[in-house]
Amino acid sequence: DGTPRAADAAEAMDWTRRYFERARDNDFIMGRGHKSAEHPNWRCSIEYLLSSRGMKKVIEETVDA
Repeated sequence: DGTPRAADAAEAMDWTRRYFERARDNDFIMGRGHKSAEHPNWRCSIEYLLSSRGMKKVIEETVDA
């Protein structure tokens, strides 16, 4: 929505840590979930996690503990 995720370096580091924790806890992203027939060999990569598409998926489709 355009809202800054952090106001300073400490908040940015905290946001980054929580983002990667969300990715880590997601079964599909970590390869523990069902893969569709269209993407049987798909594997998550750091490039995917840092892409706009990947970040959107992690943020919108994972649970923030």
